[in-house]
Amino acid sequence: MGLDIVHFLSSTVQLERVLALLGPSVAQDRLHAGVLAYHLGLVGKQHSLMVVLLGGTGAGKSTLLNRLMGREISATSFLRTFTTGAVAAKSPQQQVPEGFLAEEHQAIVDLPAQGEGGALLVATLDATPWPRLILVDTPDVDGDKPEHRSEADKAFRYADAVIFLVTPEKYQMTELTPYYRMAGNYALPALFVMNKAEQREMVEDYLGILEENGHKSPRLFAVARDDAGYAPPVEQSLKSMRQALEALEASADWENGLVQRAKHLVDRVKGHLKGLDDQRMAADRLSAKLQELVQPQQKMDVSPLLRDFKVQMRNNSVLYLTSATRIMDWGKSLAKKGRSLLLSQWRHPQPPASGGESDGSQAEILEPPLSKSLREQFIAAQNSMENVLLGDPYGKKWITQSELAYQATKLPVEDAKQIYQTQMDRLQQWMNQRRDATPRDTEILMKLLRLLPGGKKLIKWTEAAPWLMIVILVTHGAFFGHWDVPLIGGYYLFNFLAQRFSDEVKKRARQANSDIEADFVDLNLQQVRRIVQWINQQVPSHQMIEQLRRAVEDLSRIVYGQPENAL
Repeated sequence: MGLDIVHFLSSTVQLERVLALLGPSVAQDRLHAGVLAYHLGLVGKQHSLMVVLLGGTGAGKSTLLNRLMGREISATSFLRTFTTGAVAAKSPQQQVPEGFLAEEHQAIVDLPAQGEGGALLVATLDATPWPRLILVDTPDVDGDKPEHRSEADKAFRYADAVIFLVTPEKYQMTELTPYYRMAGNYALPALFVMNKAEQREMVEDYLGILEENGHKSPRLFAVARDDAGYAPPVEQSLKSMRQALEALEASADWENGLVQRAKHLVDRVKGHLKGLDDQRMAADRLSAKLQELVQPQQKMDVSPLLRDFKVQMRNNSVLYLTSATRIMDWGKSLAKKGRSLLLSQWRHPQPPASGGESDGSQAEILEPPLSKSLREQFIAAQNSMENVLLGDPYGKKWITQSELAYQATKLPVEDAKQIYQTQMDRLQQWMNQRRDATPRDTEILMKLLRLLPGGKKLIKWTEAAPWLMIVILVTHGAFFGHWDVPLIGGYYLFNFLAQRFSDEVKKRARQANSDIEADFVDLNLQQVRRIVQWINQQVPSHQMIEQLRRAVEDLSRIVYGQPENAL
C-alpha cells in the first residue's frame, strides 16, 4: 500500500490531542487513537513482541502463564476474577516498549503478583523461554467489574500478538467473539488454546467457531484436564504450542492491519461527530431559552413603605401645623378612633384584661411581604429554568449524569432576600437624611416670621392648639392685624411644597422599584450564566467540534484516499 508512516503518525497524534481536549465523552475514541499512534510509532523499530493472554473467568490464564514460564509469576486462586491488572514477564535483556498500555510500568518485588488496575506490573526473570516475546497476563473479559473488563480490552488493543484461552464450559462465550474478528482485521498473530479439555469433539467444535469468525486454519492447541482420559494430538499439544510461540512473529500484513485500525477509528469519530453536533445544537437551544426567562415575574412597589415617612415629614412641617389641613386630619382621626371603639365594644363588650402591655417577645417575626415575594419569585425562576432543561432530552440526560454538579449551579434563594435588604438600607439612609434636614416650608416660613414681631409665639400657640388658632383667626381676624395674610398664604404654600415633597417621595419609590427589579434581573442572569456554563461543560464548543472534524478529515484522507470535502 505504501503508506506515509510519518504523515500517518502525525495525523493520528493530532487527532488524539483534539480528543483529549474533548473530555470523557470521547474517552474510547481517544483510547483507539492512542493505540494506533503507539503501533505506528513502533514501525521500523526492533522491539519485543507483547503477547497478551485473553480469556474469560476461570479459563486459567495465570496458570498457563506460570506453566509456560516455569515459575509462579501471576497469582492464582480458586476465587473468580483474581487477576485485577496486567502482569508481564520478561528477561533482563528485554524492555517493555515505551507507551505500552499508556500506564505506569512498575517492577514486581514479590512474586507471584495479582496485578494492579491502572498499571503494568513487570516481573524480570533470570531468563525466559522466548527472548523475543514478553507474555502478559490480563483480567477476565467477562469479569464482574467494568474496570477489569476495560483493562483486558486495553491490553488486547496494545498487543502485538494474542493467546485466546477458553475452557469446555465457556468456549462459546459471546464476549470473545468481537476479539476474534478484530484480531483478524488488525492482522494480529493469534494462538487459540482450550484449557482443561476433556473431549476431542469440544476441541473440534471450538475450531469451527473460530473458522466462522474469519480465522482460516487457526492454530489451536489443547491442554487436557489432569483427571481426564483425553490426550490431544501432537500438533495440538502443549509442546507444539511452545514451538509456535518460539516461531511467533509480526504478521506480514501489518500495514493493512494499521489501516484497518485507522478506519475503525475514523468511522467511530465520524459517528460521534453527528452526536456532538446534535448535542451542541441542543446546548445552544437551551441556552437561548434560559435567556428568555431573565425577567421579573411581577412589578415591585415600595410605595407603601414610604407612606408613614410622608406623614412623619408632613407632621414636622410648620405650614401643616398652621393649616386647616391639620384640623381636618385631626377630626378624621378622632372620628375613626371613636368608630373603632364603638365597634369594639359592640363586638367585645367585656372590659379588657388588666395588666401591663405586652413586650411583644412572643410575637411571631414575619418576613416582610416584598422580601418574601422576591424569594418566591426567584424559586419560581429556578424551577422554570430546570423545567426547560428537563423538557429537552439532552438536558434531562445531562442532569441525570451529573446531578451534583447541576445542583451546585443553583444560587442560594437568600440572595433574592438580600436584594430587598440592600434596597431597604438605601431607603432608610435617604429617609434619615431627609429627616435630619430642615423642611423647606419651615425654612421659608421661619425666614418670614423673623421679619414679623411675635412670630415665634404664634408658632408655639399653633403647636399647642391648632384648632384654637383657627377659631381665633375666624372670629377675631382683626385681633392679629396682618397675620391672616401670611396664614392664608401659608396654606397655599403648604399645599405647593407638600406636593413637591410627595413627588420627591414618588420619584424615590420609583427609583427603588427600578433598582430592585434590575437587581432581581441581574440575579436571574447570574443564575442563567451558571447553568449555561454547566451546559457547556457537558458538550464541546463549536470551535472544538470543528477542530475534531478537521483532524478526522486528515486521517480519513490517508486511509480512505478521500478528497478534501469528503466529510
